[in-house]
Amino acid sequence: MSSDNRFPVVYADFPWSYRNKKTGGAGMTKAGKPGMVSGSAQKYDVMSLDTIKEFPIHDILAPDGILFLWVPVPQKFDVVHVVEGWTQLEYKTTIFWRKLSKGMGYWARGCVEELWLLVKGDVKALRWQGQNILEEKDFEDSWPVGWIKSKIGRHSQKPEKMIALIEEMTEPFPALNKKVELFATKKREGWVSVGWEVGSDVYEFADHLKLPDDGVERCSICGWPLVEQGQPGCWSGNCSQRPRPKTIYDTYRARLEGQIKALEVAA
Repeated sequence: MSSDNRFPVVYADFPWSYRNKKTGGAGMTKAGKPGMVSGSAQKYDVMSLDTIKEFPIHDILAPDGILFLWVPVPQKFDVVHVVEGWTQLEYKTTIFWRKLSKGMGYWARGCVEELWLLVKGDVKALRWQGQNILEEKDFEDSWPVGWIKSKIGRHSQKPEKMIALIEEMTEPFPALNKKVELFATKKREGWVSVGWEVGSDVYEFADHLKLPDDGVERCSICGWPLVEQGQPGCWSGNCSQRPRPKTIYDTYRARLEGQIKALEVAA
């Protein structure tokens, strides 16, 4: 495994946007009534497919590593194109999560979500003894099993058991001990948690992983320089204290403005 700043285990739950015009908010109906507001765009900021395709995943994932990627079943073929665009990743298997609810959907109620295991570089087979799918009669409150039976939480929230499952799968391999969760909704012991809901920016995180060793004392989580309270940076080493962008779009706008300024200087 590489000894650089990147992570050999990346767990990512991207805020995928759906093409369905109703789910996610359709404005006003022909009758002048509010449209449906059941979709993800009404719960949190989402990313377009093109934006996710351009996400710098390899600035975060180590040369030899595993990407655990949550995949929305209705967009599975879109995700294939995303993974192909990222290159260097080889699909290995899927772990299924069966939700204990009726689910939602226009063609059939979706009660299953998929977590893809994608490998980059040279990673030995984990040979985990759990099964990735079980018949319903085999479900138990205990685990590990490949098909996780769990009550759903808030919109898009994933089961906590999946984190423990990944830890068990990778525990025998010391080179896989360093783990990061992207688009995290809370901090976890033993993990680096990055996301707007925990006060850090995934793009800034990726940028800081590329920084050379310049002798500056930096936060081990976000990479920002450790500074005194009130100054720009990570003033306490607690990333939740850092200013959080109002929305994902503010982050994009800031990055675009920086690129424009760089072009102006070059001109």
